[in-house]
Amino acid sequence: MSRSNRSAPDTGARAARYARPSRTLWALGFVAFCVLFGEGAMANWSAVYLREISLAGPGLAAVGFASFSLMMTAGRAAGDTLAARLGSVRVTRIGGVVAALGATCAIVFPQPWTVILGFGAIGAGLSGIFPIVLGASARAPGVVPGAAIAMVSMCGYAGLLAGPPLIGAVANTATLRGGLALVAVSCATVVVLARVVGSRSTGTRPRLSAPVTEPASQRERAAAA
Repeated sequence: MSRSNRSAPDTGARAARYARPSRTLWALGFVAFCVLFGEGAMANWSAVYLREISLAGPGLAAVGFASFSLMMTAGRAAGDTLAARLGSVRVTRIGGVVAALGATCAIVFPQPWTVILGFGAIGAGLSGIFPIVLGASARAPGVVPGAAIAMVSMCGYAGLLAGPPLIGAVANTATLRGGLALVAVSCATVVVLARVVGSRSTGTRPRLSAPVTEPASQRERAAAA
């Protein structure tokens, strides 16, 4: 076999391996970013919000994160059943609306128990979306599932890490209520992009990983020789 014949498959595999993700996968990654952005914000700022904005005591301030965590756990447990009955797109859209309304309620009505209910709504709304997004990325045709899940997960955990410092930066320049508005915006973005979790097409760009090639037949080997 000539040198040019040996290098051609390697070049094609290398090009496919380092191809950029499709627009659909980027959209799924952005949805994951927004979802985990809200989760990270609640984990780090819910108690602080109740103490500084709602003027709640230490015990009541801790109830805010407990409400979020409890509803998140319950929503994750019921997520598969809801997705099977209502569909992934509808669950994602409804969840984004519920979470956005919960954040808005906590901003507009900063009384302690209203904020606690709002944080619980955020947990319930966001609970089932991240697993749905990962499932949608794994089912995308023409893409290696493991690579697609890794890419979307990376985007999601980037949101988890970026949420707390971004909200802190806004709180330093404005107020913590303004920082919580970022959570409302991210939840509203999930509503806008909800349709992407039901998409089964990732466009025409190359795969995220090198395709598996069939071994050459005896005739092809003889011709190459």
